Amino acid sequence: MTREQPSGLFNAGRVQGSSLTAAARAAYRDKNQRAGGAQALNANEAVFFTWQNKTYLSVNNGTKGFSVDRDLVADVTGIRMRNGDASAGVLNTSSYFA
Repeated sequence: MTREQPSGLFNAGRVQGSSLTAAARAAYRDKNQRAGGAQALNANEAVFFTWQNKTYLSVNNGTKGFSVDRDLVADVTGIRMRNGDASAGVLNTSSYFA
């Protein structure tokens, strides 16, 4: 068994969208809430985002861009983030993945 962590972990913050899919796509387009401009989520990276007062974690597979069929989206509302991570843009992957 091989364990792999995402190569990067980000916090997109609050995103807009008419559906969870649209919200995930918005987070993939702009992964870092602290950086100006849009920074696209790359292959094998993960992102936290908030939509409609719920927190989600999405992990991108080996292909850049969001895919409903291939990427993980999990509702992690209530997660206890490390101190300062809720307002950070870049997070420590090993703090959230074993």
